[in-house]
Amino acid sequence: MKKLLLFCFLLFACSDDYDKLFEIKPSLIVVNKDSEYPIIEIKLDGYEFKGFKIAKGSSRTFQLSDGISDLINVNINIKIDCSADGSSDLIKSKTVDFSLGNPTITIKDSKPDDANPMNCDNAIIE
Repeated sequence: MKKLLLFCFLLFACSDDYDKLFEIKPSLIVVNKDSEYPIIEIKLDGYEFKGFKIAKGSSRTFQLSDGISDLINVNINIKIDCSADGSSDLIKSKTVDFSLGNPTITIKDSKPDDANPMNCDNAIIE
């Protein structure tokens, strides 16, 4: 009986720590496949990531350490720097579903085989 009481005490005393082990802390992966223009900002409900540049051919993972309120239909805003001096930016949006795992958003050139230099409007999100 004493062992059962001790077990119950430990179980309830540690329940907060136990719950934290199983909290979902999603992350978002952002890839710049071949866009000449770097990604400079990511926004979604409760989060704003800026002060970085994801250049052509690179990626970055954003940890959502405080979790998110809804896992389905989460709107992500991606800001692309269309000029070297930051005077011209393009914001694209994509809705993702975190309930299936950690989503990946890829920015790419819509006309990668075009001989003309990429223009910022050619950036698309997948």
